[in-house]
Amino acid sequence: MNPARPFPASSLRVRQAYVPALVVLAALLALAMVVSLGVGGVRVPVPGVVRALWASLAGDPLAIGTDGVVVAIRLPRILLSAVVGAGLATAGAGLQGLFRNPLIDPTFIGATSGAALGAALAIVLGHHAVLYLPESLRSSTISLASMFGCFAMLQIALSLSKVRGRVIIAQLLLVGIALTALAGTVIGLCVTFADDSQARTITFWTLGSFGGASFRMLAFVAPITVAGIALLLPMSRSLDALTLGEGEAAHLGIRVDVIKRRVILLVAILVGASVSMVGQIGFVGIVVPHLVRLVLGPRHRPLLLGSALGGALLLVVADSLARTVVLPAELPIGIVTGAIGAPFFLSLIRQNQGASS
Repeated sequence: MNPARPFPASSLRVRQAYVPALVVLAALLALAMVVSLGVGGVRVPVPGVVRALWASLAGDPLAIGTDGVVVAIRLPRILLSAVVGAGLATAGAGLQGLFRNPLIDPTFIGATSGAALGAALAIVLGHHAVLYLPESLRSSTISLASMFGCFAMLQIALSLSKVRGRVIIAQLLLVGIALTALAGTVIGLCVTFADDSQARTITFWTLGSFGGASFRMLAFVAPITVAGIALLLPMSRSLDALTLGEGEAAHLGIRVDVIKRRVILLVAILVGASVSMVGQIGFVGIVVPHLVRLVLGPRHRPLLLGSALGGALLLVVADSLARTVVLPAELPIGIVTGAIGAPFFLSLIRQNQGASS
């Protein structure tokens, strides 16, 4: 290849093809966020939203009226939903490339259930363990336990899916399903022995909610999610090669086992950070990558970028619905994504059955 041309012409044409689609997705996300800032129990027109955001950026003190509602209450919630959606969708796209299966989701390898299990144990038993933690970490006990549960579950899944030192992807899926069922059993025991307040908190984690969103939570999740996505992007060519099969990818010089471990570790980081703050949110990792793949094609670099934007868009819209459908009450975000994702997942299964028959 000519050193003066870092990309071949075909690669440049592909890039020019998917960039406009990413720009459209980014524009739709921005529009959805502005509209979402205005909907809720107190409706704020778009000019009022823009004025409140501009006043906040300019450093003007916010009024206790609609400006305060937009910036202090809704803005961190919407930004957090966008970050969590980006992380979950990108994790799903990476796993689907690793498994070479569009029906795979982080839930299937135990990542989400491990995070929920860690949170449930911390909720029921945390009042004993918190005495041994530093004062600065006591308020984050549930979040830390959730992240630890996610990493621990994936480490167990990796250990049980190795054959002669190599991770067998099909076995990892089976082990993940079994561990998810086991985690559900332990969470059920936690609910059984929990008091009313603890049971309600566990329900929050199993259904997910952005109700407690804050800029502090955003400051924790956003850097981890951005770093996870940034580290996953350089693996896009390896994931492209894996679509040919592990043997073919190895012949192309791909270190298959190393890529497996790195992708799974980054999935644990993305899922653990998200679930530790807002609880379980299902189907984002299935629905978004599949839709983006239909538009941008199977190449993983545009797929990962598009999934990040599409996941953010989906959860911003879903959270807006959760806040407004049953006013003055609020639906858990997991119910909304389940209502969207479950029929979509069933349709994918039907499509695969039709393609294989």
